[in-house]
Amino acid sequence: MRVMHRAIGRARLAFLLLVIACTTGCDLEPDPPADPSFPWPDLTGVEPEVRDHLTTTRADLETALRVGAAPEQLGPAHGRAGMVYHAYSLRLAALAAYEVAERCAPTDPRWPYLRGHVLRTGPRMPDAVSAFQRAVDLDPTLLTGWVALGDALLELDRQPDARTAYHRALALDSDCAAAHGGIGRLLLEETQYELAVRSLEEALRIAPQASALRYPLGLAYRGLGNSERALEEMGRRGMLMAQPVDSLLQEVRELPAGWRVHLRRGTSFFQEGRYPDALVEFERASVAAPEVATVRLNLGSVLVKLDRRADALPHFEAAAQFDPDTSLPWFNLGVLAAGRGEDRLAVRYYARATDADAGLIDAHFNRANALRRLGEFQTAAQAYRAVLDREPGRTSARLGEALSLVRIGEPGSAIERLELAHGIDSAHRGVRNALARLHATSGDAGSAVRAVELARVLVEEESSLEHVETAAMAYAAIGRFDVALDLQRKAIEAARTAGRSDLLPALESTLGSYERGDPPIVPWPPDSPVLSPPPLSGTGAEPPVAPSGSPRGAPRSPAPSE
Repeated sequence: MRVMHRAIGRARLAFLLLVIACTTGCDLEPDPPADPSFPWPDLTGVEPEVRDHLTTTRADLETALRVGAAPEQLGPAHGRAGMVYHAYSLRLAALAAYEVAERCAPTDPRWPYLRGHVLRTGPRMPDAVSAFQRAVDLDPTLLTGWVALGDALLELDRQPDARTAYHRALALDSDCAAAHGGIGRLLLEETQYELAVRSLEEALRIAPQASALRYPLGLAYRGLGNSERALEEMGRRGMLMAQPVDSLLQEVRELPAGWRVHLRRGTSFFQEGRYPDALVEFERASVAAPEVATVRLNLGSVLVKLDRRADALPHFEAAAQFDPDTSLPWFNLGVLAAGRGEDRLAVRYYARATDADAGLIDAHFNRANALRRLGEFQTAAQAYRAVLDREPGRTSARLGEALSLVRIGEPGSAIERLELAHGIDSAHRGVRNALARLHATSGDAGSAVRAVELARVLVEEESSLEHVETAAMAYAAIGRFDVALDLQRKAIEAARTAGRSDLLPALESTLGSYERGDPPIVPWPPDSPVLSPPPLSGTGAEPPVAPSGSPRGAPRSPAPSE
């Protein structure tokens, strides 16, 4: 200890001395080796609140060392310091403090557990596994430790070990959605699709807000051949994971100060679906940093989630002004403009979004839909093609392109596009319905037979008014007017039952043409909503998420608005 006090007297290199002192105090070794690489965060340019917090943390540690605290006191002191550094995403300092805390308190599972979470955010996943394993060895009842261990093992493709960890979590809590979800992802990788669906559905039953599980569930349904359900689940994909309540990590999250902290807390609440709480945090961040684009973007996004679109608008405008080279503010402005019926303005906003990020496919897609609503079908077809160049599997874009081609008088090209779409996604009813109608009205005998094949299956799957009308067209095209008349009358009755008197004139006019033996000529009436997307309801993009809650980091692509 004399060596330690002389060192403190000679220099105030706090973190170097912390290691020396704590190694001495905790391991009871004289003259421990110095570590000149021990990190100490540079506080230059740091917000005053944050600088004060970190300075106080350092002073508290120096005090504990100066008074010669016992190891059982030094362990929690360093662990607490590690939590502060962890909260500010100061990884190296947090790791160093947690390691010292573990040496001082080798039976406390908190410090290896939290150290594991710090390691998971970097390139040292195997070390994170070791840390989580140590935590659960010390406390086998640590549910969050088993879940974290399973997730880390799964990322390292150590499936058998991950399965063991998830099952240990389920033994502690059979309703642990995270463990069910982890097992579901394991089963998906093993192509055990039916079992994967069961596990993922169970996870979502327990935690329906866990939108991140929707995409793997969709993949599992696709593996079972259920393309329709697969597309439905994939369309509901999100970012929110199923995680058990974690009091330790929550304590870390609540430690810092400054606008970045409010931003990070708000983002966490947003992901959990706690929108009123997210709003409070984003508003606090906005008061402290009103000219930070990400703060204003996130504030606008949560206001959209709370159905306060008018209030969201100025925040998206401010975000676009403060950072005009970022795509999401422009995208959200486009969604809001389209939701108000201002498609011309929406097109301009979407164009700004794609200028900022040509890979933002949803902006291309929404722009194409807005162009269709404006009647600019040639340009819309080109915009859909821009989507398909980047995402060939987006069936909705293939359908939009084909319907645009119909409006510019190119039904043959539309059929080619739809046949290609059908080959990629044979379960898409919109594609099959449009394809059947175009074949039925092509005037070609072979096409008419193809129309009947498509329409018959559609009606068997769902005898909706639109499908029944399509089947009537197909049978009329092959000259089976007896069947066509029966189906058309059923369509008329369905319209009356549904109270759709607006559809009756066109339906009855078509019935008259079949009674005269006239084949169908047009696939849809000119004013059909099928040929033009409906107005948007308007939903904003979710805020970008970075582990530190800072304004950097690439956000995920927002969900398309149609």
